[in-house]
Amino acid sequence: MSSEEYLPFKNIINTEMEFLIYLIKEEHPQVIALILSFFDNNKVESILKNLSEELQNDVRERIENTDQQLLRANNYEIPCKIEQYLEKKIKEASEKYRFNIGGVECAAEILSQIGTDSNIIYRIEKEIPEIEQKIQAALERRKKIKDKKVKNKSVMGSGVTQADTKILLKILLKEHPQITALILSFLDPEKTADILWEFNFEKQCDMIMRIACMRNVNTEIIRRVYKNFEKNIRDAENEPKKSDSVKSAVKILNQIGAAQTAIKQN
Repeated sequence: MSSEEYLPFKNIINTEMEFLIYLIKEEHPQVIALILSFFDNNKVESILKNLSEELQNDVRERIENTDQQLLRANNYEIPCKIEQYLEKKIKEASEKYRFNIGGVECAAEILSQIGTDSNIIYRIEKEIPEIEQKIQAALERRKKIKDKKVKNKSVMGSGVTQADTKILLKILLKEHPQITALILSFLDPEKTADILWEFNFEKQCDMIMRIACMRNVNTEIIRRVYKNFEKNIRDAENEPKKSDSVKSAVKILNQIGAAQTAIKQN
């Protein structure tokens, strides 16, 4: 099998950073070094800084000494076996490794950005009284601790969390409500509030209730949502270029039409 046909760890490279660290941190330094030797330098540094200093130094030295010539000579037997082992480990870990996201604290933070005097909280009181009480308690705690922000684990990559608000809104309006709530729980509360202001009242209430009720979410679900959503963002980012071309064509046609009309009148 040639290097053009097979890239070792291509399915592992895009694994979320925190989950990847969780997977490999207990592995032998040589295994870690072999895996990281296929990653770009920025990702390698991001992973290494989350390991102990002793392990960092050991892995760095092993990466430098990794025999890349052997790998380029199509000897992928060892990397292939390690990749299969890691993929099995990912599958097993995905069933038990979960991220604590959303919840009443997150919902309270978003509500504070929207305005706690909105009718949303009254709707929640009618729908799920026990959740409304917890949100009210969280809002009271926020008043005592100024500028407190709830920070969810950065499982979603910057391609999602830093995407343009208008593009996010356009995509989220088409998503399933639970997917929308999951994405919103990862965004900065101010950005989430900006998006929610564009929703109708019913959907605002629904999103806040879904976020407040959210608990530990299976990593595999997050990985799938992120992968699909990031693709939707890339597609949406390319759409304006197409629409600009169409607008330019329409403008030219209008100019031609106006010129033809002027010629006929003369």
